[in-house]
Amino acid sequence: DLARLADLVLVSAEGAGNWIQSHKALYHASRAVREEGLIVLEAPCPEGIGDERFRHWISQPTLAEIYAGLRQHPEVLGQTALSTKVRGARTILVTNMKPEEQRHLGIQTAPDLDRAVRMAFERLAQNGISKPSYYLMPQGLTVVPFPPV
Repeated sequence: DLARLADLVLVSAEGAGNWIQSHKALYHASRAVREEGLIVLEAPCPEGIGDERFRHWISQPTLAEIYAGLRQHPEVLGQTALSTKVRGARTILVTNMKPEEQRHLGIQTAPDLDRAVRMAFERLAQNGISKPSYYLMPQGLTVVPFPPV
């Protein structure tokens, strides 16, 4: 159990082959970060974004279109795409995916972990958080934080 939510969560999806698997680390990290906070996610994704069905969902231009599609055809990959879009809005991603796959995700990227952390600190400072609280989640695929009630 977490005593409090953090301003910043640094999480690794090391070992995940693709984005669909890496999303689990993003989801877990989102349970530990404040609503105004940020996530830095290291997700190499050597196999890329995942399968073509996920690509269909993640390529939808708006959240409204994903919601509408899910109402007609509910499926897990659509829910993963929706979660990616919502949680990705406050995430900085470090990945080896091809640029076109990164664009599908719609998540801000950084070339390396050092730069991602600097970017996160800069964004937090712009929001008045000069000394952010943080959590490190080196095993983000398997660690499930339980936020305070």
